[in-house]
Amino acid sequence: MNNIIWFRTDKLGDFLIHSHLIRDTSNSISDSYTTVVCSPYNEKIIKEYDFIDETIPYHKDFSLYQKIKILLRILRRNYHTSVAIDGKKFSYFCSLLAKSHNKIGLVYRVKSSFLGFFKYTRYRPFTFRFISKNFIFDHIKVMTGRGSLQEVEHLPSIYISLLENIQKKTKNTDPYVFPVNKHSEEYILKLLNKIKYKEFLLIHLDEKWVDIHNFNTECHKLIKKIQQSINMKIVITSFNNTLSYMNNVRESFATYDYNIDNTLIFESFNENIIHLENIPIFEFERLIFNSKYVLSCHAGFVVQVCGANSSHVIDLLNSTDCMWYDCWVPYNTKYSRALKSDDKRKYSYTEITDQIKKIVV
Repeated sequence: MNNIIWFRTDKLGDFLIHSHLIRDTSNSISDSYTTVVCSPYNEKIIKEYDFIDETIPYHKDFSLYQKIKILLRILRRNYHTSVAIDGKKFSYFCSLLAKSHNKIGLVYRVKSSFLGFFKYTRYRPFTFRFISKNFIFDHIKVMTGRGSLQEVEHLPSIYISLLENIQKKTKNTDPYVFPVNKHSEEYILKLLNKIKYKEFLLIHLDEKWVDIHNFNTECHKLIKKIQQSINMKIVITSFNNTLSYMNNVRESFATYDYNIDNTLIFESFNENIIHLENIPIFEFERLIFNSKYVLSCHAGFVVQVCGANSSHVIDLLNSTDCMWYDCWVPYNTKYSRALKSDDKRKYSYTEITDQIKKIVV
């Protein structure tokens, strides 16, 4: 059996970017057995992939005893290929010790300073590219960190290039992979039929919205302005969002919290805007799939799920962040951008709405 192990202990959106690579690599290597080291939260989703045979949960806050157990579990096997692309020290350490024929890794280049005065570029977590290339990995690629970025380095393309030596199936235009849950699909279709939403804009709210002008106290005004401008139904989504503006959202729009009532029964419904709170991840993915447009302030999971569904995503960004987020855009999405600020000022609600209207209409 050809064992393949992937280290991806960061967020779910990061995992989705190379989900199709895991599938194609497993299919390219005969008699393969694929293991993914991932976060405990991501493990719940990753277990649903039919091309992943085993998951090993890991979190940086695990005790030393737990980390040693995981390391020993990994060292029991011989591997055809090991892939560490999450940039985490534990993943690199496991790669160093693992008995693997092909060791593949992504090294991050970041800026540092000596005594706060002399700035220089270093490679993390083992400081120098030389160490990574000659003692840890057989094949490496370099990704520049956010603070050091001078031009767009497209991460999905870097991943594909990194895996070329063991498989050549994956193309930039290939969609990412997210496991579809049939029960979740039926649930969402029934919901959309009940509320009579044939075409809608999905707006996902998280912490990245708070730097919009007066959003904490007047977020309902912006959302209503968008709805009136594009003349389309809106579904707002949020997860465990405790930010102060959420009280405004709940008071202004019909809100249904899945944690309180997972039936989401609508006795009578005649609203242009609805807020679905804490909807499960598989249902959320189906909601994105059925949407006409998706608007977020580059919520990583949302953008990458759009990469699995070829959905039209609208990224609402600060102009200073555009280069960094360009590194993460899936090729196969319909991708548009609107700005909430430039390097001089925050944009008004009218300016933001006009940009979204231009994209949609």
